[in-house]
Amino acid sequence: MKKTRNTAFAVELLALFALMLFLAVTVTRTMMKARSMSISAEQLTRAVTLAEEAAEAAMAADDAAEAKALLSKLANVQTMRETGEGCELWMEAQSSEGKTEIYRVTLDFSEEKQAEGLFLAEEIRVYNEQESEPLYTLNAGAYKGVRAQ
Repeated sequence: MKKTRNTAFAVELLALFALMLFLAVTVTRTMMKARSMSISAEQLTRAVTLAEEAAEAAMAADDAAEAKALLSKLANVQTMRETGEGCELWMEAQSSEGKTEIYRVTLDFSEEKQAEGLFLAEEIRVYNEQESEPLYTLNAGAYKGVRAQ
């Protein structure tokens, strides 16, 4: 009888240990996933901010050439190069830990002459410095030189 109680106790102890191990692994994986998602969300937030900043600067211009000139004067632009109908910027952004991160921002402009004036459209893509897939894409457009009727 005593041996049966010892065996039952050992089995119960082993089952509880396995349960505790499973819970510890599950909690650790959940915390790691949460950290990863938090970093991704922070990067997306910075990408959206950079895209909006570039869009505001570009939409203040009357045409694509002036937009490129305005974009080159943004405070956080490190370098800029023209790419046919658009341009490519390398912009700085501060992380929550205070580290400076570099993002590549590409802008493609298209101008359409319409009866109402000029329509300037732009597609802005923000990439992490070395990645090929954009973190965020923003399409914007505005009528320029609209004639009053």
